[in-house]
Amino acid sequence: MDAKHKIEYEKNKSENRKKRLQDSLPTPYPFAIAVEFSSDCNSNCFMCPRKDLTRPTGKMKLSLFKKIINELSENKVLLRKIFLYWMGEPLLNENFDKMINYTREKNVAEMIVMATNAIALDEEKAKRLIDSQLDELYISLDAARPETYARIRGNAATLPLVEKNILGSVKLKKQLGASLPYIRLKFLKTDLNKDEIGEFKKKWEKVVDEIYVEEDLNAWNGLSEAVNKNIAKDAQYKVNLAKAQKRWPCDRLWYLMAISHDGLVTPCTVDWNGLGFIGDVKKKTIFEIWNSDKLVEMRRKQLDGEYNDLSMCKNCQRWVLRNMGDWLIRHRKLALSINKK
Repeated sequence: MDAKHKIEYEKNKSENRKKRLQDSLPTPYPFAIAVEFSSDCNSNCFMCPRKDLTRPTGKMKLSLFKKIINELSENKVLLRKIFLYWMGEPLLNENFDKMINYTREKNVAEMIVMATNAIALDEEKAKRLIDSQLDELYISLDAARPETYARIRGNAATLPLVEKNILGSVKLKKQLGASLPYIRLKFLKTDLNKDEIGEFKKKWEKVVDEIYVEEDLNAWNGLSEAVNKNIAKDAQYKVNLAKAQKRWPCDRLWYLMAISHDGLVTPCTVDWNGLGFIGDVKKKTIFEIWNSDKLVEMRRKQLDGEYNDLSMCKNCQRWVLRNMGDWLIRHRKLALSINKK
């Protein structure tokens, strides 16, 4: 892990993240924004709700992306992170590197992050990513063996291609003498692959910058029948589910925003189908949406335990990993405050 990512590791610790939010409320803008380059995807993962997606799919236009970035730049906003992906494969957007370059040029985020399944990460796209100086590239692989990859990601035939693309990207990065992007190879632990963790690490730990074994198998907001069915009996999921005892307000609504490929905004990335869309950046500013009565009312319902009145939150369990206990309830006035220009 390089020096920059050691600092990031400290910043990302739960206690530091919570204190940063507590010290900053009310925030004029979110700390982090996920921008959906593409809601189309070239994979079919068993834990992903895309197969139940009913909102329109597509790719974000460069003009709309620039509008988003320009507002942040003009208001001197420095996000903690901007995630250049949401419910699809970002490399399917032909303008991905132009968007990264524009984000960096405007200096609107401490960290520019992208996640990919690496199916489309050929040499040409790898060079464009490296040249863009993207800060972090998450590559989701989740398996060491073809049969496991097929069960998790839907197609065993793509594993050799993905491995070739990863190795090629790392080689190209070295040839170009580049330090970025920092490549983090992700392994989501499930019953299907838990016996391969050691094998996975041995195969890749000397290749990429970091191996990330994630233990957060979840049902998103619980509204995808396919995901619910696929993971219901998984031991790792049951471990995570067992943590969901007394429910606390989910702090995502106080620091996070996701913007769909067509400009619609939700205060939570788990809201994959857009049930909590509260605005449109084609018609309103991010500031107006973030400080809107709609979002304040959603936050109030969280504080008052009216989860059943929030369709995107009703069956969700992700709050287990993103809450501050009763802090937001005890600081109600601050939690429901907004900024006005």
